[in-house]
Amino acid sequence: MHNPRPTNISILIYNDRASNFITLIILTSFFTFPFFHTGNCDSASSNWISNNLGEISSSNLQSSSTIPPDKSSNLSKHPVLLVISFDGFRHDYFHRAATPFLDLLKEDGSSVPYMKNQFVTKTFPNHMSIATGLHCESHGVVDNDLFDPYYNMSLPSDSNLFWNYNNETVPLWTWNELAGDGRKSGVMMWPGSDHPYGLNHSMQLPSRVVKWNETFPYIWRIDRVLEWITNDQEPVNLVFMYFEEPDEYAHAFGPESDEVTDKIVKLDNATGYLVKQLKSMNLFDRVNLIILSDHGFQEVKASDMINISSIVDPDLYEQFGSTPVVQLKVKPGNFDVVYNKLKNASKTQNFTVYSKEEIAQVPNWFYSKNRRILDIIVVANLGYVFEDFADKIKYYDSHFNRTPSPNNRYGVHGYSNGLLPMHPFFLAHGPLFRHKYIAPPFENVDLFPLICKILGLETRSSNGTFENVKNLIVTQGFAVGSPVGWAIGAGLVFGVMILLGIMSILASTSRERDRRARSSYSQNGTRGYRFINRRNSYDSADENENVEGNVGGVSSVLNNLVDDDDDDDEHNEECQPGKEEYQALLKTEEV
Repeated sequence: MHNPRPTNISILIYNDRASNFITLIILTSFFTFPFFHTGNCDSASSNWISNNLGEISSSNLQSSSTIPPDKSSNLSKHPVLLVISFDGFRHDYFHRAATPFLDLLKEDGSSVPYMKNQFVTKTFPNHMSIATGLHCESHGVVDNDLFDPYYNMSLPSDSNLFWNYNNETVPLWTWNELAGDGRKSGVMMWPGSDHPYGLNHSMQLPSRVVKWNETFPYIWRIDRVLEWITNDQEPVNLVFMYFEEPDEYAHAFGPESDEVTDKIVKLDNATGYLVKQLKSMNLFDRVNLIILSDHGFQEVKASDMINISSIVDPDLYEQFGSTPVVQLKVKPGNFDVVYNKLKNASKTQNFTVYSKEEIAQVPNWFYSKNRRILDIIVVANLGYVFEDFADKIKYYDSHFNRTPSPNNRYGVHGYSNGLLPMHPFFLAHGPLFRHKYIAPPFENVDLFPLICKILGLETRSSNGTFENVKNLIVTQGFAVGSPVGWAIGAGLVFGVMILLGIMSILASTSRERDRRARSSYSQNGTRGYRFINRRNSYDSADENENVEGNVGGVSSVLNNLVDDDDDDDEHNEECQPGKEEYQALLKTEEV
């Protein structure tokens, strides 16, 4: 009668080749999955969008294009990114009206509660910051209206000098094309895109560019952009597209007006049209979308107006910029007079005055180290305006046929970027962006290194920080989905397989050597020797009967070894066989 042998789980695993193989596959998959997982818009996500897309109003959105379906084969070999800006779309406008299409992209992709913008919180400065990754003091577009002491003149926004402040200012659409290898950019009405940059304005314009023209319908703009990215000769891989609303209507009627709500709905419908067209051409899962805005809005009344000229004699300075931030170029010898009068008045009125040195100390403004920032900067408190806004009121009432009234509401932006009403929104969707992810707020200049990473571009020096936005994309450390990522993943697969294979061979060799080197029982029936190989195999009942006398002793020893390991260790030294005994045991086993 033979005694049952104890079972050890680790022994079974190491002696089971199938288990070894399964372990190999699991470990390899675990370590290499991040390198091969390049997107989140799988079929389930795409179907989820399709099921919720619904029907788009044909009366508002009529396609002007005859683009045939399935244009996926025409895309650039580089990742494709479409950046869309809705001017003045405040971060909380999603709660103002039904925005089902924007909500779908937001919920299924990546978003933030709000995005931080640059001071001054106006259109031209922030669109330039998004495109270059630079603070306003660095790219030089410090306001929508500005004076440049170098040229001793106010610069119109349609001039090259307004946008091309220095040779270091290079927007992303130019940087993308300079990288070569077939990369092409297209820009649809984005502020500053129709001007060359670089030394003596020597850098070329983007391959596709349309100047701002508000008469062009939204759908026409979308169709043109889709033609650019699916061009069978030179498809673009980077697009910047601009929509001027709801900014103008928020200025004219106030951000809380029904007119602004209507514009929000119209922009949401345009988004739905874009998604529908992308899906019809089999591009939705291959094109990356970033939809954002440049600033928020604050409602104001004509009665909340501050008259600077009543505080300081206007003959002592020249005023530039516009509500709610104006800059004063003080005439020689009058700085102290102008500054002190404004400083005293600011103690009781709703504005703050800064010298150029003082404004440099305001956190997160980065608004001093530029010749276009003048001697004195006056900033209105939230909800207040300066007297220059009176002309804007006349324009809005006339342009929109409004009856002038002290009860009319208007909208203003440009206040401190630390104020919540000034914050814009951000959302991203596509194969390279995370799925159902809400990130903490970040600065719009952080988009520059993010876009460079997505497109596989070398990152230029900027004020943006990739660490702030790296979690938006699916994989980090290199351009996601690039050949480098696949090469690293493949290398790890083979490396892990080779390593585990070597370990398996060494373990198998060691077990075979131990099996032949030591017997699993003691000749004298005593406590015997310490066993290294605990698995003695007796494959037939006859063999078990032939060694029945000895197996009983062996089983007893094995039980002691497993159940009382600590006690066994105390006798480890005395249980080691001598050289002669060891050789005798080997001979016995061979017999």
